[in-house]
Amino acid sequence: TTPGGFADAAAAGNISAGEGVGRVDAELKTVSARTTPRGFADAAAAGNISAGEALGGRMRNSYRRREMKCPFCSHENTRVIDSRPAEDNNSIRRRRVCDECGKRFTTYEKVETIPLIVIKKDNNRETYERSKIEGGVLRACHKRPVSAQAITGLVDEVENEISNREEKEISSQVIGELVMNKLKDLDAVAYVRFASVYREFKDVNTFMDELKKVLE
Repeated sequence: TTPGGFADAAAAGNISAGEGVGRVDAELKTVSARTTPRGFADAAAAGNISAGEALGGRMRNSYRRREMKCPFCSHENTRVIDSRPAEDNNSIRRRRVCDECGKRFTTYEKVETIPLIVIKKDNNRETYERSKIEGGVLRACHKRPVSAQAITGLVDEVENEISNREEKEISSQVIGELVMNKLKDLDAVAYVRFASVYREFKDVNTFMDELKKVLE
């Protein structure tokens, strides 16, 4: 039932060359039909394959259509080798491997939501970007004993609180306060660093006043 098998049969004289070519064409048409979602369903309904085979075929075909480029070599032939919920249970962590270079990398799948608009201090508006919060927290935690996992968890918590507000717009001041409240419990030095930039301390006295709040 493979093209090579039909060719061997024709070469051995068991079937004619014309029959071999015809059977190859027929088999290829069958395979082609089964590589579409509707094709798998029709094949299962006709009894040609089981429901499990149909589901498996559709899933494999779905993964083939959703191939992700390797971040190391840019090859498109990558596959998922492990999937599990992330710690916040709001995303799926997928471990992938590149069949070209063999390197592994991680992706996260999250529910797509309506874009959130951030109102800046000058009243300009821009689309919310997680990377901006991550960047600010990373700078505040520079050379501090704070793990990457802790930073990711902090940003996840901030995003969850923003999402729970169910608002289409949010001010940058509110986001900044949420981040500072989380940083205060994570690392005091990182908190003061972030606050000094966010609240734009004008002099040493203002800085000392904020530091006293942390030490109280």
